[in-house]
Amino acid sequence: MSVMPSSLRRPAAVAALALVATIAVPAAAQAHAPAHQPAVVHHHAPFAVRTTVVPKTAVTTFGGGVIYTPQDTGKAVLGAVVITPGFTDTNADEKEMAQLVASQGFVAFAIDTLDTGDLPDQRSTEILAAADYLTGRSAVRSQVSAKDVGLIGYSFGGGGTMQAAQSRPSIKAAIGLMPYDFPPASDPDAQYPAYPKLTTPTLVITGQKDDLAVPAEFGKPAYDSIPAGTPKQYLELKGLGHAAGEHVPVATIRTAVTAFLKRYLDGNSAYAKFICPAPKVGGPISASLSSCPKG
Repeated sequence: MSVMPSSLRRPAAVAALALVATIAVPAAAQAHAPAHQPAVVHHHAPFAVRTTVVPKTAVTTFGGGVIYTPQDTGKAVLGAVVITPGFTDTNADEKEMAQLVASQGFVAFAIDTLDTGDLPDQRSTEILAAADYLTGRSAVRSQVSAKDVGLIGYSFGGGGTMQAAQSRPSIKAAIGLMPYDFPPASDPDAQYPAYPKLTTPTLVITGQKDDLAVPAEFGKPAYDSIPAGTPKQYLELKGLGHAAGEHVPVATIRTAVTAFLKRYLDGNSAYAKFICPAPKVGGPISASLSSCPKG
């Protein structure tokens, strides 16, 4: 179903998301067709990953989660990535994304929100609290730096991720997967999500067939709203719907997420070629834009 942000109140939008959540599993199975193949990013051999459970009872400002830490990377300090699920979801729905991120040499923290129905602005606050916990109080705090934090979020988590990055410019990379957010409350005339003060390099990925976070009403306006001076990338995935942003990432998402984190969280300029110029439209990609004003 299509949700029109310009005319739909928040409670109605949440109800629509709840309905979609009940039918997401079959859609997800269809979304991850093996034919979806992108241009290849050359990943290094994956690192083994160790997990650390953070119980909800151990924290008060977010809902706990699971930390995925790569082993034997040869680095004393690693980049950290907080990964946030969508409406009604838990950290388990982001397990595969966290495993991907950790296997590529980052400490990944797949979190739970205080309530699975928390809205994007609530998730934004919880995301930053989780980042502070990961870098300041967690069992792996000595392996990560508060100066090297990235964020990934799906659906409501994607909207929360972009809000969090806008409110904390020190975040090095932000990735919104099928991001769902509301127009900014500060602008009564706004029709779409907007992040006019976002300076963090940001990747927005949408699904061409997403009838919930419709690209033309959510992800694309969000991307367009990011200032021209901010490095950014937009990918729309051909034939895929909302559920493609969770569980096992399709190859195009794996490639884009890995390259973006390597470029902006690790600062490895060798990966810039996978972002700018924008990947060609065709095959699994139905729309593609990017801007790299800082090289």
